Amino acid sequence: MKTNTKIIIPVLAGLIGILLLARGSNETYNIDVPMENYTQEYQNQNEYDNSNQENQNRPMKKLANGGPARENGKVEMKKIVNPKTGDLMAYIPLPANWSISNAGITGPNGIIIKEYGAKMFDNAQRRPLSAQQILNQDLAPSIQQAGGKIVNTFPIPAIMKYDQNYSSKLYSSGDMQKTFDALGVDIVDPNGKPNFIIIRQGHYNYGYGGSWYYMTHTLECQSSVYDEAKQALIFGISNVQSNPDQIAAYNRNEVMKSEQSWAAHNTKMRNNQASFDARNRAYTASSNAALDASMDAWRTNNEISDMSQATWRNANASSDRMQDMEVNGIHEWENVYDPGNNTSYKVDSGYDRYFMNGQGEYFGTNDQFYHPGQDVNLNGTWNEVKRRGN
Repeated sequence: MKTNTKIIIPVLAGLIGILLLARGSNETYNIDVPMENYTQEYQNQNEYDNSNQENQNRPMKKLANGGPARENGKVEMKKIVNPKTGDLMAYIPLPANWSISNAGITGPNGIIIKEYGAKMFDNAQRRPLSAQQILNQDLAPSIQQAGGKIVNTFPIPAIMKYDQNYSSKLYSSGDMQKTFDALGVDIVDPNGKPNFIIIRQGHYNYGYGGSWYYMTHTLECQSSVYDEAKQALIFGISNVQSNPDQIAAYNRNEVMKSEQSWAAHNTKMRNNQASFDARNRAYTASSNAALDASMDAWRTNNEISDMSQATWRNANASSDRMQDMEVNGIHEWENVYDPGNNTSYKVDSGYDRYFMNGQGEYFGTNDQFYHPGQDVNLNGTWNEVKRRGN
């Protein structure tokens, strides 16, 4: 059975702005944690609510680039809840006078922060892009069309680390490699007003394939508070505290779905095998009866015997083909051959095209324009094989 590995998107508060392209400096934000308990997983909601009251009156440390996260120095852990169920998802440290609603995050001095939902792709559908490439290819046209100008870009390792840590807590079936990227983008709109975008990307490689996604957060505010609002946003996302009960519930649900999928697959395979065995027994009995009749006819007349033998061979060849089709059906295989040497192989069915190297390894794809020579993830020589048919 082909493994359907879940793509895990970090669960965060709703965050936004405008989408406006260019490469900037190599500036990197490494953000200090303001209080020790912000980096610890909370044990229950009451404990976190109590610590929240204490933390509101404690000053926030300065960030690595020098500026404070809030002009009045106060920060508090704000709840992130599921808008459909009301369940607590996480806490996020934000300035005390910022507010979270279904529309996004708002604050004084025109602060508006929102989030664009994740866009997800299969590797065969679209080759994975870095956060900088996403900016260049997907967001730049809208930015330029709106008359905006990108003045700086910089990586955000703190957000990359958060996404990696959060993803490691979530259940996924099968082995996979996970990589994450995060980019900050400073923009000036046509009126000279600053705007900020965070681009977050995640890539999941399953060995036989892969998937990736990206999501964006945007910030707009008055110029006078832009730097500290941007720093506070980066700090908040980097230090979200997940609800362990929500993660445990998610993992239980994913395990249950995986077990159900395997149970259904195993039942299907057992039924296919039983059907194959029954047809094979019937074929054997019929073949033996036909052979007995053919031998009787041969003993009576050599000419009739020769004709019967030819008929038997044809029937046997046809039965072999039918049996091969049955085996392919049970194992969900398909017959292919290498046009270069006419060697036949069996591969997993379900794809329009198949490619194979000299070591007997292969993979399938439905992309009619895919060419392995253009795939940087492949090594060696891969040739397309053709369907043999049954």
